[in-house]
Amino acid sequence: MTPDPMEQFNILIVRTPGVPFYHAYTGMARILGAALKRLGYPTRLAENEIVHDATNIIVGAHNLDPELAGTLPPGTIIYNSEMVLSHSPFLGALKAFVARLETWDYSAANVRSWREMGVSDRVRWLRAGYIPECTTIDPARETDIDVLFYGHVNRRRREILDALARRDIRAYVLMNTYGDARDAYIARAKLVLNIHTTPDAVFEIARASHVMSNHRVLVTEAGGFDESVQDILGGIAIGEASELPELCRSLLDDDTRRRALAERGFELFSQRDFLATVRAALAQRQP
Repeated sequence: MTPDPMEQFNILIVRTPGVPFYHAYTGMARILGAALKRLGYPTRLAENEIVHDATNIIVGAHNLDPELAGTLPPGTIIYNSEMVLSHSPFLGALKAFVARLETWDYSAANVRSWREMGVSDRVRWLRAGYIPECTTIDPARETDIDVLFYGHVNRRRREILDALARRDIRAYVLMNTYGDARDAYIARAKLVLNIHTTPDAVFEIARASHVMSNHRVLVTEAGGFDESVQDILGGIAIGEASELPELCRSLLDDDTRRRALAERGFELFSQRDFLATVRAALAQRQP
């Protein structure tokens, strides 16, 4: 499908009453919107608002009633931000939308899962990439937080955070904090820690891309990697769950190594051209 140069986009961010986690995927919507504007397409971001004079891109469809899938305008695009795992609580709701509509997914592993489940072959991998809007902090900001972890703390994550404390590492835990407020803490962090929610989790590329785009070091638990992230792993500190405390300690004790890794991470991720990725996804749409 050849993109219409006059096409307009409405990026719909699903905001469900009583569910605060919509902020978690608002950043993805913002970067996609910035990319579309850089490509010359008039684009607006809205909450819970479908329009009929533009192409709607829905971010957060997993929080919608599946019955709505059949009522959406033709040409609507689903932009999935969730892991596609057999035990995912969102899988049932998402299937209804993915089966009917063009879908962009942040994860190559997810794309394979949708096809293996027979849900749809119209799912395309929208590889996370860089545009200047991805950098949201001043990289020169003085860092006074040793390790920052942000996200929900389940039992598995708590055990690892407790292990850091036993290694005399000051880990700051941030929950239900997003956008500029979260970025203020990232700017202060020497290390940002990524811990999987479950051992079989897909690598959290959204978190990785934000940290790397902002010249900060990502320390991540190993696992969940596939061919889609091999090009950026050289800019990330990686260890098994049991190795994370010592890995953090060694980086905190070596300023030169830590700063070099932060810059290497930015260098690798910024080589990913998100405009090219979005341009290709638009051209590959099926009518």
